Amino acid sequence: MLDRWSGGVENTVNNVEKYGFAHVGAYRTKAEKEGTVICEVGGIKFGFLAYTHSTNSMENRGVDKSAVALVPYISKADFAGDVKKLRAAGAEVIIAFPHWGAEYVREPDDNQKKYAKKLAQAGVDIIIGSHAHEVQPMGYQSVTVDGVNKQVLTMFCMGNFISDHVLQYTDNGLILDFTVNEQPGGVFTVDNVGYIPTYTWKQDGAVKVLPSGRYLENRPSGMDDENYNRMVASYYEIVEVMGNQFQLING
Repeated sequence: MLDRWSGGVENTVNNVEKYGFAHVGAYRTKAEKEGTVICEVGGIKFGFLAYTHSTNSMENRGVDKSAVALVPYISKADFAGDVKKLRAAGAEVIIAFPHWGAEYVREPDDNQKKYAKKLAQAGVDIIIGSHAHEVQPMGYQSVTVDGVNKQVLTMFCMGNFISDHVLQYTDNGLILDFTVNEQPGGVFTVDNVGYIPTYTWKQDGAVKVLPSGRYLENRPSGMDDENYNRMVASYYEIVEVMGNQFQLING
């Protein structure tokens, strides 16, 4: 995020907005950082939070303190305060995107588990993590918030999506699919959770993201044996990590 300091952040956010994307976690000003991000989907108002455990050690170099001050570091975050602010702004369901943990491992570390619990206890409803560059497990955390027991869907790492990584486990990722339902009393549940395994295929200088389950018996046009065998292997690597708790979607 800070690889090119505040100028890089500003350019990135400007380009994201140019193409019409909503965004969270990268801020150009203090006012943006202190604001809220809420999007309505299917009649439900979703609030979004994002945090990172570090910025490639750039935060320790002391070159651009104004940029560092705009980064939502997970170790300095006030989760409860951030959730309260989103609720006050109308958010009914809150999704947090933590960038956390060690790289190139398939299991969450103690730090991820610690912050996952803190986020859930603060009132976050869904946690979708990143950073390990490899798919890590997903499950529900059972917590009691304001006297109400809830199940918080927690995805520790979705792996890679569009990337130049080619090592085993880093050339795959997944797309989450779930339904949020409003229950009597204004409680929301996260149901019908499924996932689509993906494979990153580099072809003719471009990166293509494929739903690998679709091609297990019918390889994509132009894919050689080496890539095809790797794609099939990556599919089963993802299934192994995810287990059988959630629906596997091959479409």
